[in-house]
Amino acid sequence: MKGYQFARMESYSVQGAPGKKSNEPKFRKSGERAWTAQEVLDEAERKPWASFHVNPGGLPPQILPGTVSSFAAARAAHEEASTVNEVYVRKGKKAKRKLRSDARTLYSSVVSLPTLTVDALADPELREECVALLAAAMEHERKTVEKAGGVLLMGVIHWDEDHVHAHYLAIEPQLGRVDALHPGRAAKIAFNEAHAAEKVKDPKAVGQGANRAYRAAMSKWQDDFYEEVFDGAGLLRFGPKRCRMTRAEYQKALTVKDRQARDEKRRAESAAKFNEQVTAIEGEKTDLLLRETEAARLAAQGQAEITRAEKLACSAADRAKALECGMSAIEARKIDYRPATEERREGLVYGPNAPDAEEDRRSLKKRIMPAFDLLLGFARRVFGVRQREEAQEATAAELRRGAAVVEAAMSQSRQVVPESLAALAAGETAPLDEESFPGAWAIPSETETAALRTRLETTTNLELRAAYQATRDAMLLTEEDAALRANYVRGVKVIELNAAERGFDLETGRQDVENATDPKVAALHTDQFREPIKVLWLSPERVRRRT
Repeated sequence: MKGYQFARMESYSVQGAPGKKSNEPKFRKSGERAWTAQEVLDEAERKPWASFHVNPGGLPPQILPGTVSSFAAARAAHEEASTVNEVYVRKGKKAKRKLRSDARTLYSSVVSLPTLTVDALADPELREECVALLAAAMEHERKTVEKAGGVLLMGVIHWDEDHVHAHYLAIEPQLGRVDALHPGRAAKIAFNEAHAAEKVKDPKAVGQGANRAYRAAMSKWQDDFYEEVFDGAGLLRFGPKRCRMTRAEYQKALTVKDRQARDEKRRAESAAKFNEQVTAIEGEKTDLLLRETEAARLAAQGQAEITRAEKLACSAADRAKALECGMSAIEARKIDYRPATEERREGLVYGPNAPDAEEDRRSLKKRIMPAFDLLLGFARRVFGVRQREEAQEATAAELRRGAAVVEAAMSQSRQVVPESLAALAAGETAPLDEESFPGAWAIPSETETAALRTRLETTTNLELRAAYQATRDAMLLTEEDAALRANYVRGVKVIELNAAERGFDLETGRQDVENATDPKVAALHTDQFREPIKVLWLSPERVRRRT
């Protein structure tokens, strides 16, 4: 980009200039029009009544968001800042008052590029370069404004004038006045305050010094702008008139500066690309090192797992041998289960068939110790089975003794002894048939459906529940007779299906018609167990009774 830097700033008040309030335009001492803050915002937004210098039909303003991203928000922020109460000293004491309407409350700077708007709109790449440069200028302004205590509201790029340019709007939300944001005004105020005593004696000299401070601060503002933003873009700091150059010399200077900027840009891009490549190579080296480290760690971990697996394999083999030896010893009653007591916890003891020699006992104990926990559980289960078998055997012996007594009594009285009673007294197993399970439903496969349906319809809910319990018990007790058990299994299924049709719960004895699969069947019988009495409230009062 060829050309020189152009940047300026100004501050505006609500009223525009000191004096009585009126709708007439105001002018400054220099004769320039004193624009109000409202008029500046209108011109930036391209309101028709504030844009007579612009050809109609151009592109709308492009907003660069700052703390706000719309003109409405910018106006609201300025309105709030311009109505704050400022602190001043009155009779030696601090007081507050409303901010004057001619106090400068809006800061506005303008940066214009040497690029024609027509050229930028015709070349997308050039337009993008302009936007990037104006955005960089806005970032520099934001840092400068915030350092002085202000807030940069937003930037506005205009595409409807001869050259591409942008406005940057800022406020001071705490104090209201933006004098501190203007480097020249801030320097002038500081100089006058530092030379307040001298101003009484020689006001002209102090005024000249304040003006020099103003110009120096503004020159520094321009220099900072150039160093931070425009130098790298290929622009010159001053124009040809300031540099005392002929047109040919100035054009040559522009070409040299533009070439320097492009070379610097290429060097920066090359350096960035080189740094990216170096970073990528370093990253690859780091990744490779990490992968090698991870591979070494995994190899060591794998070797450790192999060693552990070998140990576990040996341990598992020993445990399997111990388990086999221990189970054989428990089945042979060489080792028995010892139930837990208040004094001792459960464990294993030598059984009635344990070896007599002490050395053999120690050898047996040593062989079963690797599987002690498993053998303890196995011995506990064997002990429980043995207890149940002994209880059943005692019950059977008692039944045989009773049957023998009854058989002897019937024989003495010359009565006919039933075969089942004689078999029970002799210790033989009594045959099971349907008569052995009264109330149970044994349904053969050839049973007619109509007869079965009639039987179900004449059975009440509670009778069906009793039949279900008897049939279920019969099914469990006839495992040795497959044919008889099949009839009882069929009976259980028939009862369960009919209970579902009724909505009747066979376990609780309660009926819920809403759950019935066949409402007509459910309506035939409605008997059920009553709900238990619920205690809703207990009286805490004690009642005296005579005994």
